Amino acid sequence: MYEGNFMNGLKHGHGKFNLPNGDTYEGDFFNNRQHGSGTYKKLDGTSYEGDWREGKMHGKGRLVKTNQEIYTGEFEHDHFHGEGILYYPNEDKFEGKWSNNLKHGRGELLLSSGILKFQEWKRGVLISET
Repeated sequence: MYEGNFMNGLKHGHGKFNLPNGDTYEGDFFNNRQHGSGTYKKLDGTSYEGDWREGKMHGKGRLVKTNQEIYTGEFEHDHFHGEGILYYPNEDKFEGKWSNNLKHGRGELLLSSGILKFQEWKRGVLISET
């Protein structure tokens, strides 16, 4: 069920879409796709609030996963990409660079114990840590 604006028979502008599976999206549409800013909430508790491009998370946003991990930062085509912070359920926090959902480049891991580790990653593989 969609409530909102249309253009040429397509979702366009601001609207709210309740999907048949119970998920919801409220925000901007362009040519029937999420585009602009909006919030997507899945029935399983996963949620994303932020920028969209052509139906994909793209730009800056905040993703809350069902395992209680929270990522705040940049997205590209539904992937963590660019600068971002990942908060873990155990209260550890990684802040650094991402590429295609993988840690890539320099980052800092702050453990819940207060220990700070400087890390270098390459496509999800830890290269060095001090």
